[in-house]
Amino acid sequence: MTDSSTISMRILVALDTSRQCRCTLEIAASLATRKKAELMALFIEDVNLVHLAGLPFAREVDRMSAIERQFDAPVMSRGLRTQLHLIRQLLAQVTQDTTLNTSLKILRGHYVAEAISAATEMDILFLGRGRDTKPSDAPGQRSAEKPYSGIQPPLSRPVWVLFDGTPAATRALAIANDLAAAEQKQLLIVLQATTPEKAGELKQQAIAVLGEPHSPRRAERAAVPPELSPLQYMTSPPSETDVLLRYVRQKGCSLMVIDREQAQQLNHTLKILIEELNCPVVLAG
Repeated sequence: MTDSSTISMRILVALDTSRQCRCTLEIAASLATRKKAELMALFIEDVNLVHLAGLPFAREVDRMSAIERQFDAPVMSRGLRTQLHLIRQLLAQVTQDTTLNTSLKILRGHYVAEAISAATEMDILFLGRGRDTKPSDAPGQRSAEKPYSGIQPPLSRPVWVLFDGTPAATRALAIANDLAAAEQKQLLIVLQATTPEKAGELKQQAIAVLGEPHSPRRAERAAVPPELSPLQYMTSPPSETDVLLRYVRQKGCSLMVIDREQAQQLNHTLKILIEELNCPVVLAG
């Protein structure tokens, strides 16, 4: 275990009965290892699921066999115990393989609200729900696609970050760049601007923050088409979240990094990203 006096960052991963937990937890553990951070897992028992299990007509359909069966409190309890067992195993493996301090906390409530409330003293919050990722998108694994002109392209779904030039957004940009490089993903920076002039200013700020971001060697960059570039910029006015969601639907999403100040105005958008678009969200403090 790492001496608590040396811990400079705390990372919280909010999990529920989603099958996405392994991927999200592994990415968070990788970041915590690089930052020498403390890692906490928060398991949230969905209150809506608890209420549903109490209804006499509730049914569930097996995803593999399509067989319908009754969904009641004992079934729900078994599912929760199974998921908790998996999370404890994953945390034990993380502790065994690293020097991280890890812990687990259990709450019951609504996923996004409980996670954000519990993360008030955390530096980074990982929120993730949805389907398992494809094997080719697993952390640390490279795509099976052929490389372009001898260069291994970034994996299909980019890491997104919202950037408006504030100190909090600057910290989020640095974290997003770290995650994109570690996961071998494209970094897509969304400039929160209403005019081309402001977008240009923000782009120059981002370039100054990143310095030389992860990219192919200089001699090879010209051979890479824009859609495969490790770094891309888009512009989306802060108030027009539908533009952001349209971009995400078009390109897919590995992670979306947002600073916590921005997240306060994007509560509904966060739920769409996580629950509908299968896009894990990272809130940076």
